[in-house]
Amino acid sequence: MTGCHENNNNDNPNSSHSTRPDWTYGRIFDPSQAIDPEAIECRYKEWTFLACDCGTHCPDCGDLPPDYSRIIIAIKGVCQCEDNDNGTTTVKAATGVYLAPESEHNESRLLQDLDRPPTSHRAEIEAGIQALITALNIIAKGVDGAKLRMVIIKSDSTYFVQGMTQWVLQWKKHGVLDKRGEVIENAIRFMVLEELRRTLEDDFHVAVLFWHVSKERNRDADGLARKAFAEKV
Repeated sequence: MTGCHENNNNDNPNSSHSTRPDWTYGRIFDPSQAIDPEAIECRYKEWTFLACDCGTHCPDCGDLPPDYSRIIIAIKGVCQCEDNDNGTTTVKAATGVYLAPESEHNESRLLQDLDRPPTSHRAEIEAGIQALITALNIIAKGVDGAKLRMVIIKSDSTYFVQGMTQWVLQWKKHGVLDKRGEVIENAIRFMVLEELRRTLEDDFHVAVLFWHVSKERNRDADGLARKAFAEKV
C-alpha cells in the first residue's frame, strides 16, 4: 500500500463501510469471481487491510483504497518429523499467525502438551484459535484509530475452512458424536474456535469470515510456522 492511502487524523475512523462486501457467502469470503485476488490485500506495516469494496480506484496508484475497519489474518499449521538419538521419530506441530510484515501480532509457536499426537489438521485449528484470540486483543485499541468491524481468516487448508463454514453448523444442531457414539476427531477444538467466533460477532459486533487460498498465497503464515521449528519457540 502506498502513502496515498495512509490513514490520518483527519479521517473519520468509523467512516468505513459497516455492511459486508459483495464477496461474502455466509461465512465464506471469496472475492475470486469479482476482483483480482492480488488487489484484495492492502499490506501496510502492522496490518493487512481488506480493500474497500466501493470500487473507486486511487487516481495516483490505481489501487483500491484500504478499509481500515477490516483486517486479514493469515494462518498456517504444519507438522514435521524429527529423528531422535535413540532411533525413533517424533512428530512435532507448529502454528503461524501473520498480519503484516511489521506487525507485533505475528506469531510463531510450537504446539506442546496436546491431548493426542499432533496432526496438520489439529495445527490448523490451533492457528485459527490463536488468530481469533489475537483479534480479541486488537479490539480494545482498534486498528489505526478505526473500530474493528471484520476479521478475515485466510487459510490454505480446505479442512479448516470447511470445518468452520459447514461442519460446526451441523455439530451445533446434531452434536459432535459420530454413528458409533464417539467424538468426531477435532470437533471439540473446532467448537472452541466457534465460541471465539461467536464472541467476536455477538459481543463485539466483529464479523468473522473464512477465506480459502492457495498455498502460494499463504507463504507468509507458512514461513512463520516453520520458523517455530528452527527457533524452537
